[in-house]
Amino acid sequence: MDEFNLLPIYRKGIGEISNGIEIVVPAFCKKNCEHNEKCKRHYQQLEHAEKGLYQCPYGFSSYVFEIADDTHIFTCLRVEGAYNPKVLLPKLKSEGKLYRELSKSVLEQYAEAYREYWINQFKYEKYKQFVDDIFHDVRKFNQQIKIKNEHLYKKSQQHRKYSDFLELSKSIHVISWFLTLY
Repeated sequence: MDEFNLLPIYRKGIGEISNGIEIVVPAFCKKNCEHNEKCKRHYQQLEHAEKGLYQCPYGFSSYVFEIADDTHIFTCLRVEGAYNPKVLLPKLKSEGKLYRELSKSVLEQYAEAYREYWINQFKYEKYKQFVDDIFHDVRKFNQQIKIKNEHLYKKSQQHRKYSDFLELSKSIHVISWFLTLY
């Protein structure tokens, strides 16, 4: 499932941080997330942490929240009162203007929007699979109709008394051809 996140999000299992649409991952975090032991340890602890705000070893804020019993982590943030500007700002260097400070209420709105998107995406995938399964069954049934119709068509061509069946068979063939298009 492609994801749509406005804020940088930590990807469990692959140990990387994906850019957000509104806030991108700072160069420092991109470079250090996968290889730095302090960063690895921070995210490993967050994977099992309760919902809430946490501070990474380099001063950024990380926000842990759940969706359907699965932990999600927004990270590389400057959340009011939850980051250390003395440690963090030197890491941002010239990028500092890109990383505006967020209030906790705005962060929670982002998390709620992501939660809603994730749930709707999950529903969409479930319904899409259902529709795909129905179309698969319709195609399979249509194939059976074509086979039976072909048999009927061949039989009706052999005898003039079956001319009504021949016309019916032609109609069935046209209908099944339209079903094949879908």
